Amino acid sequence: MNEIGDSLAGFAGVLAFLWIIVTVLLQNRDLKLQYEEIKDMKRASESQARSLKSAEIFKALEYIEFKFERISPRIEECRDRVNNEIKEFIETYETGRNPRAHFDPQKDICEIWGYFRKPDVKNEIFYPLESVRDDFDYVAYLKLETIVRNMKYVLDALDGLTRNADSEIKADLSSTIETWEQLLQVHWYREWRVYLLHIETVVKKAIVEYEIGNDIARAAIKWSLEREEEC
Repeated sequence: MNEIGDSLAGFAGVLAFLWIIVTVLLQNRDLKLQYEEIKDMKRASESQARSLKSAEIFKALEYIEFKFERISPRIEECRDRVNNEIKEFIETYETGRNPRAHFDPQKDICEIWGYFRKPDVKNEIFYPLESVRDDFDYVAYLKLETIVRNMKYVLDALDGLTRNADSEIKADLSSTIETWEQLLQVHWYREWRVYLLHIETVVKKAIVEYEIGNDIARAAIKWSLEREEEC
């Protein structure tokens, strides 16, 4: 009986060991199935998120295209005014530009930057007050002011299209606006307006310092400079 019992015990042990192996294999299979289900759910969620984002981008693009159609005539008007002011400037004031050169506002804006600078000042993009010539024409300043003001309107109008957009889709919308800027030929405003704003400020200071223009205009400019310093 002992021998039979030992044999049965050994056989039961083998069965138990085999059952453990089978259980582990079944658990592994279940885990793999669960893992695949989780992966499928993740892919579905990502696909849904992409679809929602695409729908959101599409809706936002529809909105800004509608807004752009309404503001584009005004932008074109401001662009033409900027171009005309630059053209009149280089035709009125001696800047050393080749008169036979083809008119290109993006390049010819450099002539305005150079006109207010003293001839002996070199390689200063943001030149200080002491580098501003003391014999410039007050009307030249008015043209500079008109250019800066119209550039500001164009950029503010374009930036306003995405001001309230979600940060996650803003980059996608901005690429569309950059394309519009290229088509409207106003893409160079962002770079040059920084320089022109600086020039406008130092020229305004020069108007007060060198007593250029009439007393009323100087008083108004002095007041505006004081307000800018307070802000």
